[in-house]
Amino acid sequence: MTYPTFSRAQLVTRALRVLGVVPAGQTPDAEDTTVVDDLVIPLLARLNAEKITYHVDQEGNVTQLDDPEAIPAKAFMDVAILLADVAKQDFGIAALPQADPAMSEKRLRSVWSVGPSVEVYEEWVTDPDTEESSLVTRRRTETLVGEYM
Repeated sequence: MTYPTFSRAQLVTRALRVLGVVPAGQTPDAEDTTVVDDLVIPLLARLNAEKITYHVDQEGNVTQLDDPEAIPAKAFMDVAILLADVAKQDFGIAALPQADPAMSEKRLRSVWSVGPSVEVYEEWVTDPDTEESSLVTRRRTETLVGEYM
């Protein structure tokens, strides 16, 4: 089954609903929308940088959450909760009463990281016989999911 993706506007509206700022059936205020929308890209960047929504498979293919106009259904609710968590101080809210951001991060890690993650890096290596240095590409495999379950 193919699931839909959600837009940035839908993500922002859902985050505002998680915050309790916009009741169901109401349209978000433009100022509130701007406050939350300004946090979308920094949040996605953090999720990828912390490897919460960033995965490299053994063939070197990268999957990451990098298109704010195409949030996958599997990640939508949890990303909205994390977005609400980042924005809560702007609305004078100390905590999200109906949501657990730590659990959302945990769920995102589990749905995003399927199998081992591979880190590709380069390092300089010196041949002990010739003392010549060369740049070598290496891969380090790690499994993230087990640590967070």
